Formats: sequence, C-alpha cells, structure tokens
Amino acid sequence: MNFGREYVINHKAKNFFAGYFKKPYNEIPLMTFIVIDKQEVITRYPFQFGQDTGYIAIQSPYIAKLFLGYFERLWECSDKLRNNNDYQKLFEETEENSEE
Repeated sequence: MNFGREYVINHKAKNFFAGYFKKPYNEIPLMTFIVIDKQEVITRYPFQFGQDTGYIAIQSPYIAKLFLGYFERLWECSDKLRNNNDYQKLFEETEENSEE
C-alpha cells in the first residue's frame, strides 16, 4: 500500500488519470485488459480467484471496439481522482476501513 501511495500521490506523469469504485460494483463485471491501437485486445483468463492465470490476445478491430466501449462505461461510472488531495483522502479512507 505504501508503494502505491508514493507512486500515485507523487506521480510525475502529466497525463495520469485514475478512477475507482467505492464498493464492489455489481452492475458491471470487472476484468483486466489492454487495448492496443484499437486493433488488439489482451486479457487474462480464467476470472476465478485461485486458478492459474493465462492470457489471450485477440486481433480484431471489432472486438477492440467492444472493449473500448466497456472501458468507457467503467470510466463514466467511476469516481475520479483529480488531484493529490483526492488520492490522499482515498488512502486515508482505505486505511480506516482496513482497521475496522
């Protein structure tokens, strides 16, 4: 957690954007993926905890477009972290909740 805090709060990237969900978000299933040049998607499988992780690459502009739409929906629904105060507040809330 401390590494994450230092990286996020003291980030040097000028185009660094982050959003988060305050509690588990049941309306949209969450998954990890990367879209490259609107042409290819790399994602992991399976999506069950405790199972070995594999990765799959799909080269398809159509599939990439679907994943971009999914990402845009996630981004739209997330709470945005706009400045260092937002990050600090989130870390403090996370620490308080983990102590309870």
